Amino acid sequence: MAPDGRSGKPELDLTIDALVSADAARLSRAYPELAGREHLCADVIGQSCTYREIRVPTDEWTRRLASAKRSLYAVATAVGVYTEIVLVVESESRAGEAWIFAFDGITIRGLTIYPPEPGMAGLPRLERMGRIGMPSPAYSHDQFFVLPPADDLPRAPLDHPISTKSGDTNVDALLSVVRAGDVAAFAAAIPSAGISLRRCWEDEGILDVRAAGEWATEHLPRVRNVVSVINLPVGYQPVADHLIVLRTQVAPYFWGSIALLELDGKLVSVIQGEDQCGPDRLRPPESFVVEPPVQGLAAPDPARRSGITMIDAVLEVLQRGNEAEIIGLLTYRLVPCGIGGPACLEGVPNGALVDAIPNKVCMPGFETRDQAPGTLSRDWSQYTLYAATSLNDGRDGALVVLAGSDGPFGLELEDGKIVAMNSGCGPENTNSYFDGTTSYLLPPL
Repeated sequence: MAPDGRSGKPELDLTIDALVSADAARLSRAYPELAGREHLCADVIGQSCTYREIRVPTDEWTRRLASAKRSLYAVATAVGVYTEIVLVVESESRAGEAWIFAFDGITIRGLTIYPPEPGMAGLPRLERMGRIGMPSPAYSHDQFFVLPPADDLPRAPLDHPISTKSGDTNVDALLSVVRAGDVAAFAAAIPSAGISLRRCWEDEGILDVRAAGEWATEHLPRVRNVVSVINLPVGYQPVADHLIVLRTQVAPYFWGSIALLELDGKLVSVIQGEDQCGPDRLRPPESFVVEPPVQGLAAPDPARRSGITMIDAVLEVLQRGNEAEIIGLLTYRLVPCGIGGPACLEGVPNGALVDAIPNKVCMPGFETRDQAPGTLSRDWSQYTLYAATSLNDGRDGALVVLAGSDGPFGLELEDGKIVAMNSGCGPENTNSYFDGTTSYLLPPL
């Protein structure tokens, strides 16, 4: 690990030592023809800089580097034949610069200097480095010869120890199987008809007992901790008593999660994923306002209605397909454009108030008056009502989840109007759209 770690490759390590300790004269002699490129933020548009690039002659970059406080941050392979040596360079006038040297196995062939962007001031240093192209230790661990400093590396989420007991006999029996890594006992907990498997960005599949055993052989050794145990509501699909969420370690600095759906001590489904689509992000409601159809989505019916006037009136407008009527359903709020809000239009300063509506597209965000109608421009006659819950913050309204051939779609409704949307993130499962008050047998830490 940086700053003191080295790669074990003699030529590369000699180069690193020179960059972090040599004076300007020695650096100039070693790299007389090497001119650097410095990226300067010329203007900020929305949340991003537009750059201009300036040339930094050899005598200038060697003087700046030698006179500054410098330390190794990481060494990793890059696209092509180069290895990138990343330094953090601090001086009185230039704090927090990232200097990236391209090493070809013999000498340095390139230097790029990145001053910190104004919009990155509050970001962790590892994330700032990722924004300028350094590989991620989580996703690309094998690319590193020298990892970033220990304090900057991703840390395991804080969860319950794997030895934790929930107090429910059936749940604790399954946790005991997981803790022991007992593949045979895991397979014995599966009904003869098999169980469903849900993975990120894939259609749901079925595992028979043999395939489930193979799945357990791969995934049980990765389990590290217990995230939570959730009491599932009446009407949840697939029918289950509890959702047991477990933390997995996929790579040295990369964690995911799996979830086991338990019914009367048997497994009925398993879910696996990472990041935004991990089952640790699931928030099943304590109860439904409108339960999912008993058959699930095996035979979706676009004519299905809730029996609740506000919800059904919105469904009628959407399925009639009249553009003006649909746009009339939208309710906007004033939010600042720029960082944390919608992108500012050209000529509009950061922080100016604009009309926008929340729309989650993989990540929370906003859409302005000229963007939101496009999001609702789809063939709603092919969508069916899946379920509805109350809003999780106590507002008088409903979260309505629709299912369609393009994937689910979520609508927050108040007073018969759409106040927020969830456009999703690819072929997600409808259950990932719930965001209600969750009932926990074992809450997350």
